[in-house]
Amino acid sequence: MPSPGLTTSASVDDKDTVWKLFGGYRKNANLAFEVAYADFGSFDTTTTVTAPFFAKNNGEFKPTALLLDVVGILPLADKYEIFGKVGLAAWEIEVDISGTPGGVNLSPGFDDDGLDFHYGVGVAAHFTDTVTVRAEREVIDLEKGVDAWSISIQFNL
Repeated sequence: MPSPGLTTSASVDDKDTVWKLFGGYRKNANLAFEVAYADFGSFDTTTTVTAPFFAKNNGEFKPTALLLDVVGILPLADKYEIFGKVGLAAWEIEVDISGTPGGVNLSPGFDDDGLDFHYGVGVAAHFTDTVTVRAEREVIDLEKGVDAWSISIQFNL
């Protein structure tokens, strides 16, 4: 007797807009400290089973983090510098799942949180004494990692 087959498909949408609010203290030309709140958008998943029965599940994952970093800065020229940062991320992921496994509607959700390593690298251009534009890549070292590229405007007091 043949065994029943299983037919599935899955998709992941892991691109979204990230926003971050940060502030800090620059001790000297090469060292700064930063604290930030980051919202990494949402990541959506869809899984569909079409045989031997129909089921469709959707998941939405919304990570946010409070970041605390030490920043090393290397001035390149009068108005440009590169920087690297390391620190900790107190993160939270809000998970919403909905689906119809076997015709039963489900809508469970849960939150997860933790403390992980955080790092980033970037470049900065000082347009005036008070306005700086930064481009950077940041990673929170979760199981699969939260990875973000950003361009930001920094106002210096």
